[in-house]
Parts: sequence; C-alpha cells; structure tokens
Amino acid sequence: MYCKKCGKEVDDDSLFCPFCGASLNDNDVEDEAEAVDVDNNSDRGPWKVFAIVGYVLGILSFVLAFFVGVGIEIAPAGIVFSALGKKSTDPEKKAKAEKGLKLSIAAIIISFVAIIAFAIILVATGAMDEFIEYLEDLDIEFSMGM
Repeated sequence: MYCKKCGKEVDDDSLFCPFCGASLNDNDVEDEAEAVDVDNNSDRGPWKVFAIVGYVLGILSFVLAFFVGVGIEIAPAGIVFSALGKKSTDPEKKAKAEKGLKLSIAAIIISFVAIIAFAIILVATGAMDEFIEYLEDLDIEFSMGM
C-alpha cells in the first residue's frame, strides 16, 4: 500500500508511515495542525547533519583563508556538505547550510587573493628566489613554468 500523505510505499500491516509518521488507518482523522507538525519534524535523513557540518566547515575555511590561503583546503568539503545540507526540511538547518555555502565560496576567493598577494610581495621584495630555495630544502618541487 502507499501512504496517503507522502506517497511512499509501506507495508500493508503498518499502522503508521515510517517515512512521514502519518496514520495509515482510514478511520483516524488528523487535524491540520497535527499534519503540519508531522511535516516539520520529518527531516530524519542525514541532511540536517550535513547542514551543520557544512556550516562549521564554512566558518573554519573562512577564518583560515586569511592565513595565506590555508582555507582553500577545507572550503571544497564545506561546499559539498552545505549543498547536501540544503536538502534539509528544517528551515533553521537549511539556513545554516546556505550560510556555510556562502562562507566556503568566500573562503576560496579570499584564499586565491591571499596566495596572489603573497606571490606579488615575494616578487616585489626580491625574496622569491629565497622562498624557492626554502621549498627545495623542504623537498617540495616548485616550478615557475620555465
């Protein structure tokens, strides 16, 4: 049989829909206020957790973006979790996911600006050669495309 409220397939012997909680008994009469409460609390999937994780990663990547682009490593995960979290039916969690998405995108932009500014400062001060030597001492290969 199918739930009259959410349309998902449920077992014939079920009394309540396992997806939305609606009564499957034809004799039960639900009032509108009760039906609204079921809809608001039906966010049982991982989406609300993804929304919170995306929000936290968004904040973290935004803060770390000011340290010469460190946030660029965390921001993609923040974008993914926030985008998944936007599927939440909880308005509060959905709003957090949207904020996390915006913060993660801002972190990527700030990180790129910080990296470019750092490179310009190195070139302008003549410290680029010393920086490349430092990277080579750390066994990090660095190529200027030459």
